[in-house]
Amino acid sequence: MSLTFRLLTPPGPGAIALFEVQGAGAQELLAASFAGRLPRPGRVSVGELRDAQGQPVDEVVLARDPSDEARFTLSSHGGLGVVAAIRQLLGRAGASEGAPPQAAEGRRCEAEAEALLPQARTDLACQVLLLQLQGALRAEVERLAADPQPQALARLLVTSQLGRRLTLPARVALWGAPNAGKSSLLNALLGRERVLVAAVPGTTRDAVEVELSLDGIPVSLVDTAGQREGAGALEAEGIALARAEGAGADLRLVVVDGTGAEGAPAAAEPKLVIWNKQDLPGWEDPPPGALALSAVTGAGVSELRAALRRALLGPAGDLPLARGELLRGAAGAVVFTPRQAGLVAGALGALERGDPSRASHCLRAILG
Repeated sequence: MSLTFRLLTPPGPGAIALFEVQGAGAQELLAASFAGRLPRPGRVSVGELRDAQGQPVDEVVLARDPSDEARFTLSSHGGLGVVAAIRQLLGRAGASEGAPPQAAEGRRCEAEAEALLPQARTDLACQVLLLQLQGALRAEVERLAADPQPQALARLLVTSQLGRRLTLPARVALWGAPNAGKSSLLNALLGRERVLVAAVPGTTRDAVEVELSLDGIPVSLVDTAGQREGAGALEAEGIALARAEGAGADLRLVVVDGTGAEGAPAAAEPKLVIWNKQDLPGWEDPPPGALALSAVTGAGVSELRAALRRALLGPAGDLPLARGELLRGAAGAVVFTPRQAGLVAGALGALERGDPSRASHCLRAILG
């Protein structure tokens, strides 16, 4: 097979661009231009792509096909200049450009992954979708369709919460009384000063939304106005907006000033209660279930991040997501659309009813 490349994502600017490189010499070409270790089949690597003069072009994610060692998928930023530079690099290295694919060659799982890739907001989201584009989910589904096993199906279904959150970020609202430390906590979670912090109650009067990468899981974090009675007209508008944000959030972080010991303000489930200001005199031990923390010193913030991950992902929060150990087991298969999750759940239900034939039918429907 001759050495070729093609652009898999639509032409024009976007969040990311996706290239396929395949054929005789693909490994040698990428080994010469990728400043990192080439991935093993079915795995991904992150590194810098460099031109023939050794100058950086972009940081990319490189995936290798599990069944064809000479086929790679390369993901870069989607700016027109970056795309043009990568096209030039591959062409000068001897690869000829092929025609763009048609709906991921009719393979529904892969087509769904390709459609979602431009929405990937983190390296982890990109890596997971690349693995599915390379056939990780298809291989696992085909294996289970031939021999459905309830434990394996249950494990696969657990991954659906991860897949959902990678492409549809959860909204997490910071909720509490004025001066409880909500804005300080937002800054601590981000690791930088993003919102104004002051000792004057009512500093936050609008909803301030920022995006947080929680171990690669994209999260929309919303700082809201403090809840109190007797506020002025402008602050009251902010409080009303905060209530709306809190009601519509997937999770509420209820922040309490632990030196005041007034208890947590009312908030709907699901929620995590944060007993803040552990660094100050007069701080009292939190009630059962609340997380002790100091947004100023950072004490307890790593424990909060772990609790957030568990609250948002459920059992999928225990999956190994660190780079280098990405999704051990089942070769990185992840269920990443509601359609797929519904069919896996249907297959599991069919097995529980003693109907393996129906379970196999549900699984094959995933593949399209």
